[in-house]
Amino acid sequence: MLSRFYMPEGLKSEYKRLSDVSYKRSEPLQVAAVENATVLTPQKDTVNHGLDKATYGLGGVIDSEDRFIDYSLMDAGKCVTVSNLCRKRFGGRYDIEASEVIENDREVIYIGLFWPQWGHFLVDIITRLWYALENELPVVFIRKDKELYGNYLELIELLGISKDRIIYVDKPTRFKKVYVPEPAFYPGKYYTDKYYAMIDRAVQEARFRCSGKQAFSKVYFSRTRIGSAEIGEISIEKVMKDNGFEIFYPENLSAAEQIYYVNSSEVFAAVEGTISHNSVFASERTKQIVFLRSIVPIVFQFQINEMKNISADYVYSTAGNLPLIRKNGFLVEPRLLCISRYFKKYAAENGIGTGSASAVDFCRHYLVYVLKWIKKFVKVKILK
Repeated sequence: MLSRFYMPEGLKSEYKRLSDVSYKRSEPLQVAAVENATVLTPQKDTVNHGLDKATYGLGGVIDSEDRFIDYSLMDAGKCVTVSNLCRKRFGGRYDIEASEVIENDREVIYIGLFWPQWGHFLVDIITRLWYALENELPVVFIRKDKELYGNYLELIELLGISKDRIIYVDKPTRFKKVYVPEPAFYPGKYYTDKYYAMIDRAVQEARFRCSGKQAFSKVYFSRTRIGSAEIGEISIEKVMKDNGFEIFYPENLSAAEQIYYVNSSEVFAAVEGTISHNSVFASERTKQIVFLRSIVPIVFQFQINEMKNISADYVYSTAGNLPLIRKNGFLVEPRLLCISRYFKKYAAENGIGTGSASAVDFCRHYLVYVLKWIKKFVKVKILK
């Protein structure tokens, strides 16, 4: 696996550090088998602070003596302490009255809380399903707002889990027995062969379903047609299109199609984040281009790329130079994407033309960026 970094010198050491870490876990995954266990639904975390404050609240699994089962925690390694992506997601016990608990006389496999965000679905939510592929018991998802739907449900089915095996819990529920597997992928800490095998199963099923579809050697996944924190991605999209990349908008694709186009590509490009995490479905011959939108690295990308043995180029593609805005210690600034000087250096060294990059477009995008920054500053600094 080879990584190349086109970015300010001050950022390279952190990216290289994270890229050089070995994230592979070889120790066997464990499963806690807990009789008369209660699955707790989310309750706001008013106890913890900083990276230990659970974004989606307290909850998880407790035993018959109200002890929290650690394997049910959804957390992340604290390897980038300025990033809210390293914040605890969900988990922790809280007191509950016996009258509030629903009884269910079944044995189940605990999977965890579902919330609709694709990147987190890949690296946080499906990571216990490896055990469900080895056992036929029902699987439990905690429903915060919605049941699994669309591509989320399709991916579960691509993994080999039928929807009639799913039990949704939206109130504290005590089961006869709950099996709580360790996650096969732990953001910021490790990945395992179990996770690789699970993803590969989805890839093979997606390729079967998409057999006969045209494949493209160069693929760019774009977020320009949905609302996002990024401003100016359209400039990058234009350049990629002019250089022979097929542009896809993932929200218009099925889960199987997303997987197929990434897995069939020789080069997969995207802005860092949820959309770039689709490289988890790439083949080992795929090269990745990650256009960076922030000074804060997303460690999950390094884990994924090591697991898939993907060579990646990390290209700093932002020109936002207004002061960083923080809320509760975390960065919340709007992001300006552009054909930066690092992008141009990368393009020159790799035969990519940037003729479609427009100074007029940049000025227009920069104005939008400034206005959004002012709005965010007022909201965070003055109205907090």
